[in-house]
Amino acid sequence: MFLRVVLSERSLRNLATKNEKLAKNDRVHKIKWIQYSGRIYEKTKITLQ
Repeated sequence: MFLRVVLSERSLRNLATKNEKLAKNDRVHKIKWIQYSGRIYEKTKITLQ
């Protein structure tokens, strides 16, 4: 949860976008990132279904 304090909202959104691109090739990376931020989980959980 340290990342939530350090990163700004904009940075989190940018990382979420980068993560979505990476996740197309690496599902494990997406799952790991979801564990870092509930907000990003809400954005990406639809693609996991």
